[in-house]
Amino acid sequence: MSAPLVDILLVDDNPAKALALQSALAPLGQRMVMARSGREALKHLLEQDFATVILDVHMPDMDGFETAQFIRSRARSAHTPIIFVSAINLAETDAMRGYGLGAVDYIFAPIIPEVLRAKVAVFVELYRKTEEAKAHGTRVELQKVELEASQTRLRLAERMAALGTFAAGLGHDMGNLLLPVRARLDVLGTYDLPGDVREDLDAIARCASYLQNLARGLRSLSKDPQEGQLGATDLHTWLATALPFLRHAVQAPTELAADIPPGLGLAPLADHCLTQAVLNMVNNACDAIGHGTGGKILVSADRDGEWLTLRVADNGAGMSEEVKARCIEPFFTTKPLTISTGLGLAIVHSLAAKAGGRVEIVSKKGTGTTISMIMRAKGAGAGASGSPAGTSVVMASVKEQSPVAAATRG
Repeated sequence: MSAPLVDILLVDDNPAKALALQSALAPLGQRMVMARSGREALKHLLEQDFATVILDVHMPDMDGFETAQFIRSRARSAHTPIIFVSAINLAETDAMRGYGLGAVDYIFAPIIPEVLRAKVAVFVELYRKTEEAKAHGTRVELQKVELEASQTRLRLAERMAALGTFAAGLGHDMGNLLLPVRARLDVLGTYDLPGDVREDLDAIARCASYLQNLARGLRSLSKDPQEGQLGATDLHTWLATALPFLRHAVQAPTELAADIPPGLGLAPLADHCLTQAVLNMVNNACDAIGHGTGGKILVSADRDGEWLTLRVADNGAGMSEEVKARCIEPFFTTKPLTISTGLGLAIVHSLAAKAGGRVEIVSKKGTGTTISMIMRAKGAGAGASGSPAGTSVVMASVKEQSPVAAATRG
């Protein structure tokens, strides 16, 4: 490949001298830009860079020395090589003045074309090498960024693998513990029990069923499910079942609201997976708001074409850019490790990814956070985003005792 052409600036108010300079340098095969005055030369230097400037000393209005001062005063052209050319040899002091302004050479007439060409060729090659070094540095920097991104993805993959192992073990142990509980509940269900005891037994059975589903969900995090294995859930119907669990996670005086209209289609996750994901998001929102400070949390959903969005928004403290960039990393947390494992949003991300979706986070310090699970909906539903007529808005008072708490109290 031929070397890229570079630009040489020729500055002379005398057309005949300018033509002579151009003819002397033509064999170099580079691009030459002509300027008839110092001001025109400065205009060119504002628009582009040059390998060197061939500058006439004696010009009207702004002579070569003044032009050189302006060239050197500007950061972009401070180190551009300047070769002074003078047809009048008045004194050696002129040459000394030129060198004092940072000139690399000072040539007196008559000009020998071969000498000028050889000197300019050195600066052309130096400029080309400098540009190549800059381009190489840019490529190295891009490769460094790509390498850091690859390392980040690798660390995330390793942590997700650790999360899968951890979740599978936890789900297995939970399932083993719940199995004898369910067996005894089934035996007790065959007895003739008073009505109030039967109600308590049914409440415990519902909680045990939820925990068994949750254990199965944890075990599924260690696998790569095939299409359809994650189930499908109507969000509007799911809300009625999940709301007690969500309500139980929120402490007064924080308010929990839900806005999930009917007819959105099916989310590509089983109900217990949705509960698990949203419960983690609600817990994060509670931590961001803080205990005893009040605040609002909204669980909502809408659909835009084939995409279904399930989100949790809060008006808490918000995230810094650094925290927002790392918050879905497994085991990353800003809270003390005694109260947080750093797995909450990692689980949300894992479930969304396995359902063929993604997680989006909008947050800014002091303005709250919105975490969205965006998934491809199954079945018919609204064709555009927003809540259609008949939207169900549920305000949940955290002062009410949830059925989960009532069951575990018993």
